Amino acid sequence: MNGDPTDKIKRLNELNLQGIPIGRKRVKTLMMKMGIEAVYCEPKTSQKSPGHEVYPYLLRSIKINRANQVWALDTTYILMAKGFAYLTAVLDWASRKVLAAKVAITLEARHAVDVLGQAFQLLSVTPNVRHRL
Repeated sequence: MNGDPTDKIKRLNELNLQGIPIGRKRVKTLMMKMGIEAVYCEPKTSQKSPGHEVYPYLLRSIKINRANQVWALDTTYILMAKGFAYLTAVLDWASRKVLAAKVAITLEARHAVDVLGQAFQLLSVTPNVRHRL
């Protein structure tokens, strides 16, 4: 239920159709009683800072139509009871497969290097690298 704001309402409607009478106020009350809250991005988190450099999009002119043509590496955080865990993954854009992944409790560059190394070993690929620093 990340994208469309109406997803939450659709889910509540599904529950009502299954015979579970519940509304958003009841969900809010139950969440308060259980001591849980929704995790979501705060407003304006993706706005660029005036002093930061904007890098060109290197894949604009490339047609991505085969596996191992373009990979992406991403690190995202997972909220835990106390702090965060960090998931770093290498993805193939054409096939949308996860080639390698690692979960760590620290956010360090070595985890990204490890995951890239795993992907290269797994697929025995010699990289033709274009990257953005």
